[in-house]
Amino acid sequence: MRRMIINLEGLKSDDQKNSMIQGAFNQGFVNFKSSGKIAENLVKIKRCSVYSNDFTIMGIIPIFKHEEKDKITEFLEKSNIFGVSLDISSKEQENLAVSLAKQGIFFIICKHTNWKVIPFENLIARFNSMDCEIYADVGSSLIDAELLLHTLELGVDGLIFSPGNENDLIELKKFLKTSQTLKLESATIKKITSIPEADRVCVDTSSILKPGEGMLVGNTAMGFALVHAEVFDSEFVKSRPFRVNAGDVSEYILVPAENLKILDEDEIRTQTKYLSELQAGDKVLIVNAQGNTRVVSVGRVKIETRPMLLINLEVIKGENQSQNVIPLKVTLQNAETVMVVGVDGSPISVPKLNVGDKILVNLGPGATHFGIKIKEQIIEK
Repeated sequence: MRRMIINLEGLKSDDQKNSMIQGAFNQGFVNFKSSGKIAENLVKIKRCSVYSNDFTIMGIIPIFKHEEKDKITEFLEKSNIFGVSLDISSKEQENLAVSLAKQGIFFIICKHTNWKVIPFENLIARFNSMDCEIYADVGSSLIDAELLLHTLELGVDGLIFSPGNENDLIELKKFLKTSQTLKLESATIKKITSIPEADRVCVDTSSILKPGEGMLVGNTAMGFALVHAEVFDSEFVKSRPFRVNAGDVSEYILVPAENLKILDEDEIRTQTKYLSELQAGDKVLIVNAQGNTRVVSVGRVKIETRPMLLINLEVIKGENQSQNVIPLKVTLQNAETVMVVGVDGSPISVPKLNVGDKILVNLGPGATHFGIKIKEQIIEK
């Protein structure tokens, strides 16, 4: 788990600090950088860890400046549970961070001054073989926070973040989402109808997609078929491992939620968009055959007129007298490179689908307004 340390020291009043602390608790953040009375109060809360330059407070985790060599040496004789902060303004400072880490210090806080990516790439790679953790002081920059959490794929071990308001904490929490799981169900194909012409959407992502992965799309908010990425070569066409040929322009695609109220606390926060709405820079949800998810960015959206197939599906929930039949639909291009995912996790080419085949789907919210789940009766057919 990445260690998110919320820096309260830039806030002017105790009221502001207390409000930010409550906002941090609401997002599950329990690590703070503070001093004075606020720090004294925080160390009394068992679940909190308090980092501070104020060594007069009992129970804090000390942070030294790298110039305080005597104090660092003195503390190392007693414990390594402290940190050292320094600016990464040169190669010499980068080497100094590594040298400090080798002394057995628990964590090093690094703040970039001009270059931000390359020095942290170097440090992440070098710290990877050591026990010392590397934290990035990103100030109030959410852009830098997201960047450094993903640098070299590994990312830094933690951040020192100075929120300007409580919304910043909500945004920061989004960067920490690990792979979540969506429930996939078996749906039976009931009917396949040819559509001679329709405008279909290829979603080209900025990431390499893997076998088993795809996007969830559907004609209604009742549910979405798992459409496989074009990751396979054939004798006629090379793979496009960044692409999902996702369906016609009117279809819904399941995407990560954007600042939505959580209707049910145990649900993954998602919403729908029309495929026609997607554009470069948008975030989309990638799902594999086990329901594991990750978020990637759209690099390009490509819309062209192609022959399509309308696929009618059925999901049966419950047993015997209490059975509930849920009808779903998805419209996909009639081309061999377009695939859905069978219940065994294997891709099936759309032209080879037959009535009675079973494919993986995710049951949706059933009613949405501008993509947001609502508790309302809506009929889509």
